Order: sequence, then C-alpha cells, then structure tokens
Amino acid sequence: MSSGNNTDSSNNGNEDSLEVQIVKFDEQSHRQCEKLMKRAAKQEVQRKAEEERRKAEEEAKRVAKEEARKLAEEEAKKKAEEDAQKRAEFQARWKANLERKVREKAEAKAVAEAMRAQIAQKAGQGEKPKPKPKQPWVASKGRAWPEETEEEEEKSDDVSDADVEGEDVDE
Repeated sequence: MSSGNNTDSSNNGNEDSLEVQIVKFDEQSHRQCEKLMKRAAKQEVQRKAEEERRKAEEEAKRVAKEEARKLAEEEAKKKAEEDAQKRAEFQARWKANLERKVREKAEAKAVAEAMRAQIAQKAGQGEKPKPKPKQPWVASKGRAWPEETEEEEEKSDDVSDADVEGEDVDE
C-alpha cells in the first residue's frame, strides 16, 4: 500500500509538474509571441519609415529636377532675349549707317549738281571756269611745299614755264 500511496503522490506530483510546465510553456509562448509581435511592429515601422524616406528623396529629386528645368528655361529665355536685343541693335546700327551713306551720297550728288549748274551758268555768262589748283604735296610723297605769297604768285603768273626752266624763248 505504501507503494500505491507513493505512486499516487508521485502521479499527483507529475500532474502538478505537468500543469506548471504547461503554464510555463504558455507564458513562454506568450512572451515569444509578444517578442515576435514587437519585432514585426518594429519592422513595420522601419519599413514605413524607409518608404517615407524614399518618397521624400524622390520628391526632393523631382523638385530639384523641376527647379533645374525652370532655371534652364529662364536662362534660355534670357539668352534669347539678349540675342534678339543684340540683333535689333545691330540692325538699327546697320540701317542708320546705310541711311547715313545714302544721305551722304545724295548730298555729294546735290553738291556736284550745284557745281555743274554754277559752271554752266558762268559759261552761259561768258566766264571761263577756273582750273583746279595743282596739289604739289601729292607728288612729294606727303610733304607739303611752302606756300607762295600773293606777290610771288603774281610774279610767277607773268613768267612762262620755259623761263622757269632757264630756256630763252626769245632767242
């Protein structure tokens, strides 16, 4: 009997031990489940944070690209405006220069026409046109000859070219 009692008590001890083990296992299972849930929640938070960071980077890249595009467009527009202004200024200078040349040509033509009319008028009145004075500095390679006084001019008008060269015309 005593051995039966011992068996009963040992069975009883085993049941207690089994219940304790079940409770411990259950608690351990709950702790592991909580750890896994925490880890999963932490991973989810990290995943969301990574996704937000990636989205923020993409948005920053998109904004930077848009800013660069706008800046490039503004630069191109500014350059086009500068080029157009330079072209307009050049065309205005070209036109003004062309108009000046045309005006100068017309003025020269009018002066020449007036001189012809004046010569024709004098010829009609019987006056002899004055010959153009010779320009001695052209023949002397740019060096000007001393100008003659009016008295020397009058004296030289009375002397012929042959007398100046030393030839005797009367002989």
